[in-house]
Amino acid sequence: MLYQVYVRGELFHTFLTEEAARDFCIRAASNYVELSKKDYYYPILREKYGVERIRDIPAEIRYKYWADEKKKCLRNDYRIKRIDTTPTKEEFEAFHKRVEEYREAEKKKKKKKIK
Repeated sequence: MLYQVYVRGELFHTFLTEEAARDFCIRAASNYVELSKKDYYYPILREKYGVERIRDIPAEIRYKYWADEKKKCLRNDYRIKRIDTTPTKEEFEAFHKRVEEYREAEKKKKKKKIK
């Protein structure tokens, strides 16, 4: 299985495990919100609560707001698509046929070297 991560509708990266894909999405959303705090979220909170400094708002309210924004960012911007890479029966048989042909060719090379 492969797991493709789409950010805002565009393929961003492919992971081999679902856990790695989820961790990436969570970290990326957290970083996005963290980097947007000063320019975007601080003014919103100051206006909403009518204060001049962000520290005038209780920490519990600020942290809850940012956690909600991270969840919203994850829901809206990040998608994980599961890609099945299991070979079909025909692909599996063709692979084994190529392996047998390769082994036969190697045996012939060894016999030529020995003579």
